[in-house]
Amino acid sequence: MDAWLTLHIQEVNERDRLISVLPLSHTYECTIGFIIPMMTGACVYYLDKPPTARILVPAMQKIKPTMILTVPLIIEKIFKLQVYPQLTKNLMMREMYKLPPLRKRCIKLRGRS
Repeated sequence: MDAWLTLHIQEVNERDRLISVLPLSHTYECTIGFIIPMMTGACVYYLDKPPTARILVPAMQKIKPTMILTVPLIIEKIFKLQVYPQLTKNLMMREMYKLPPLRKRCIKLRGRS
């Protein structure tokens, strides 16, 4: 019943690709990341290693998921280890990143690459 009700919150269909990074014993992951994709025909990819930034970023580039269920800690680690160093790799970028309007633009541009 929870799975059917959740489909009204987040649409999942057969074109979706999910990467599973949370333990299946986690009710959030089990319901939205396992049961719902099975009900709707979506594809779920499981990593064979813990979802560190060094593992998850290349997996995301390869799989190109349409959806990923995660927790803030994982996103924070990806940002700190992969995104932030690219955004501040030279003096000009570091200075631009200090200004909030430019920071938002830099992050948006980096997200597209």
